[in-house]
Amino acid sequence: MTEDLAPPAATVSTFGPPIAPAIPAVRLLGAGFLSRANLAVGWSLSWRVGLANGLVSGALAGALRLARGSVTPDLADRLALAAATTVAGLLVTDWAGRRIARRRYGLVIDRFVGWAITWREGVAGLAWASAAGVVIAAAVISIHLAVGGEAARTLTKAVLVLCLPGAIVLAVAGGGWAAHRVFAHQRAAATGPPAAAP
Repeated sequence: MTEDLAPPAATVSTFGPPIAPAIPAVRLLGAGFLSRANLAVGWSLSWRVGLANGLVSGALAGALRLARGSVTPDLADRLALAAATTVAGLLVTDWAGRRIARRRYGLVIDRFVGWAITWREGVAGLAWASAAGVVIAAAVISIHLAVGGEAARTLTKAVLVLCLPGAIVLAVAGGGWAAHRVFAHQRAAATGPPAAAP
C-alpha cells in the first residue's frame, strides 16, 4: 500500500520555498472524523501494526512451544506474548507515524511518538464505542419491545453483524485522527510561537 503515503500537493509560495501541506484538524466527534485523510493514515498505521503484532506473537509462541515442549500456554507465556506485542505495536506505530508525517506532510519528527499516537487512538475508540453503544442499545431494546421471542434474538444478531464493518471503519479513522493530532503538535513545536511585531 503506497497510495496512502502519497503527499498532497504543497502550496507554492512566491516569496520562499513551498509551504508544507496542512495537517487536518478535526474534532474527535466532528463531522470530518471519517475524512479521506484520516482513513488513509489510519489504514497505513493499522495494517502495519497488525502485521507486526501477528509476526511477533507467532514467532514468540513458536519459540516458547519449542523451548518448553508444551502446546498449552500458561499465564507466564500469555504475559510474555502481551508484553511483546505491546512493545512491537508501539515501535511500529512510532516508525509508521514518522514515515507518514514525512511523506504526507513534510514533517520530520525526531522523538518517539508511538505512545502519543496509541493513547489518543484508545481515547477515540472509547469515545466512539460509547456513542455507538448508546445507539445500538436503543435499537436492541426497540427490537425486543416490538418483536420479542426468537425473532428478536435473530434481529439483534443481525444488527450486531451489520455494525461490525462500521466499527472497523471507526477504528481505522481513530488511528488517523490520533496521528494527525500528534503531527499537529509536533509541527507547532517545531515552528514555535510567531515572532512579536517590532
